[in-house]
Amino acid sequence: MTHRKFKFCILSAIISMLSACATTIVNVNDAELVPASKIIDPQYSKQKDETGTVVIKRDTGFLGAACNKRIYIDGKPVAELSTGQKVELHLPKGQYVISSESNFPCGGGMAQASAIVETGKVIMFRTGARRGDTILEPTGF
Repeated sequence: MTHRKFKFCILSAIISMLSACATTIVNVNDAELVPASKIIDPQYSKQKDETGTVVIKRDTGFLGAACNKRIYIDGKPVAELSTGQKVELHLPKGQYVISSESNFPCGGGMAQASAIVETGKVIMFRTGARRGDTILEPTGF
């Protein structure tokens, strides 16, 4: 193997490994609704008067795909998401802390975000992984 080909192979391997270090965002319309069996606390599953909707969707990709992401509202577990899934939560107006954490044996820690819910409004978040860490971020699609 020539020196040039060797450098090309090494560079290709590095690019491949780096691209596997993040998950890929999923459009909310393409995300699958989480099955009822993965809803831990159904109190926010049904839309009621005077609620807003919080959609949390999980990215796709290899990183962390073997484990579910557990979603919390103010420290209480509400659902578990597999890759490409979303949960729609109907919360009363107010401020909440949303958290996402990988289940054992996957690492990555917990990520948290603040959400201000308004009646009749929809806000969206994505959860996934970046460089091995759990992420939870607002998203517009």
